[in-house]
Amino acid sequence: APRLAAAFAAFSREGATAHVSGCPKGCAHPGPATLTLVGRPDGRYGVVLDGQAGTDTDRVLTFGAVLERLESLRDLSSPWAETGLRDAFREPA
Repeated sequence: APRLAAAFAAFSREGATAHVSGCPKGCAHPGPATLTLVGRPDGRYGVVLDGQAGTDTDRVLTFGAVLERLESLRDLSSPWAETGLRDAFREPA
């Protein structure tokens, strides 16, 4: 949690929210968040942008990969834009 909070800090200052759920039910936070990570049995996370834990996604990453993508935006010289998270989690073509 501390590593995710540090990597997400710039986004939260802009009003973005993050939620980590252990399963797709999302009982603790049934509403949408800017970034939702949904735990999977294989140890990876489903990544949901602007949705809730039960939202279908084909983005599945390790926790380390999630942190790398967030930290790559933190290092940019330009301020965070609304498209920043979407760009960070865009799958390669």
